Amino acid sequence: MPKFISESISKKSIKDINQVIATAFFSVLSFGVIIAFFIFIMFHFFADKLFNVEQLETAKSLMIYALPSFIITAVSNSLLFSLDGWGDGYYRAKITMVGVIIYALLALILGQYIGVKGLVLAHLLQGLFVFIASSAYLSKKISCNFFVLNFFSVNHFKDMFKVSVNLQLISILSLFGDNLVKILIGYYAEINLVVFYEMASKLVSQIRMLAISGCQLLVPIISKKIADGNEKNNTGI
Repeated sequence: MPKFISESISKKSIKDINQVIATAFFSVLSFGVIIAFFIFIMFHFFADKLFNVEQLETAKSLMIYALPSFIITAVSNSLLFSLDGWGDGYYRAKITMVGVIIYALLALILGQYIGVKGLVLAHLLQGLFVFIASSAYLSKKISCNFFVLNFFSVNHFKDMFKVSVNLQLISILSLFGDNLVKILIGYYAEINLVVFYEMASKLVSQIRMLAISGCQLLVPIISKKIADGNEKNNTGI
């Protein structure tokens, strides 16, 4: 995302920026819905073989919040990382930090009242906050509504797919790997241990995100330099 937005900014084309954001938004949303539907189907056929009766009821109640949370988190992260295209990684870091605080507070409060469901619901609400904050900032940045299907660009989709296919494959594999670990924990141990695993996994993810955020700030700068250099070469020719 930052790479394509930086290239569009160098072209000084608001329409092209809208197309990049809209293409990324609808692509991630579509893939998220497809993956969530696949997980739901797999859960429907194999859940009773992996959980006992009590665990199965708990798992069913969690799926109601977990799948929407997965979709919203994927879409919100797509919008969030697009801020790096303008070099606004500091604002992305602020949104991420506030989102973590919101998650921690909601998890503590809701966890006391509704148990494990509260933790999943807290994650869902965190994703909603990131989505709203990112969308509001982007709307202010480009002064246009980019949630329009007409802005979807097949050419941009192809370019994004070529760049991100390996990253998406890794993300999908890690998704199934992470859920497999949770299933095995719930099957061979108490399902409450899944909560501690989720909290530890989320903590590691946040630390990793902070570690690589510095390098991500260089992406729009380098992309702009390359785009400017290509324009100069074309002008010279």
